[in-house]
Amino acid sequence: MDRDSVRGEREGPVRLLINATRSYDFGTYQAYLNGIKIGPVLDFYNKDTQSWEFHLLDFWPDPGTYTLKLVCVGRIFLQPRTGSASSPSACASAGRG
Repeated sequence: MDRDSVRGEREGPVRLLINATRSYDFGTYQAYLNGIKIGPVLDFYNKDTQSWEFHLLDFWPDPGTYTLKLVCVGRIFLQPRTGSASSPSACASAGRG
């Protein structure tokens, strides 16, 4: 099991959330759980660096392994441009920390 997977072993409702860093050069992401899109696009942009909690889903998981994947879908237009237009620097750095 890799660091992006979790094993569901307990009965009852579970709240899936991400505690992440938001910052001035981060992008926007879509979350997928086991390949299924969940929740709205997550905005990791903020003019100041801060910790932020994103609530993704409340559900009753069956026993098994669940994989969460974040896919970069863009960047905020207020972000300064760095690198070439085809270089998604905001996508590469968002959500780490």
